[in-house]
Amino acid sequence: MTYRRERPICRRALISLTKKYNCDLEGLLHHPTMFMSNGLRIQAHKMIAESKFKTAKELEAENKKESFRRAVGLIK
Repeated sequence: MTYRRERPICRRALISLTKKYNCDLEGLLHHPTMFMSNGLRIQAHKMIAESKFKTAKELEAENKKESFRRAVGLIK
């Protein structure tokens, strides 16, 4: 097993970039004008491989669904 070091600073930077550009990690990796350092690229690939990471778009969609359900009365 190969030890892969976690990069919390890169993780926070990637989260803020996804919020700023309103895209997911894959979109951020393939963004034409975005230059990312090797550390950011490695951490982005790790976060994609985790598949537990939720992007700003996904969080916003979940919040909209939850607010709609509350308005309809499905959730108290």
